Amino acid sequence: MKNTNPEIWQIPPDWHQDFEPEASLELQAFQEFAQAALKISSDMSAQLDPFEPGYWKVDLFHKQVHLAEVYANIEASGIVYTLYTSIEDESEEEYHFRTVAEGVSILKNVLPFH
Repeated sequence: MKNTNPEIWQIPPDWHQDFEPEASLELQAFQEFAQAALKISSDMSAQLDPFEPGYWKVDLFHKQVHLAEVYANIEASGIVYTLYTSIEDESEEEYHFRTVAEGVSILKNVLPFH
């Protein structure tokens, strides 16, 4: 499911019901973050990548260059996002945050087009 429109992303149909309610909460978190990230630049794109059952991420691109990956985990205290930037080279960095606004701010500060 490499769909670039966060509004229509869905939980993969082959995922087991035991993944609920976390899967629905993670999907909502991914959609909210991707929609906000896409507003940074008209050259941004996002793809939902369910790379194995129960595990997924959002890949972020700028002008089709893979710039970052975002993961979301549901913890007792709420959603915790992890953002990996500069993933195509050895200067990869890892950031953790709890709100979409905080993540977008990090993304704006670390990515090369800002």
